[in-house]
Amino acid sequence: MFVTVSSLYTNNFCITLQHYMSYFKEMKKELIQKLFESTLLSTLSL
Repeated sequence: MFVTVSSLYTNNFCITLQHYMSYFKEMKKELIQKLFESTLLSTLSL
């Protein structure tokens, strides 16, 4: 009983972790893009 519950919990955790990882990857992409754009803009305005 305990083993199945704990393995279920572990599976859930792994799935959640993967979900967050992909989410963070997307966020990072957007952040890098925004940073790049703002840097480009400030460079152009100089």
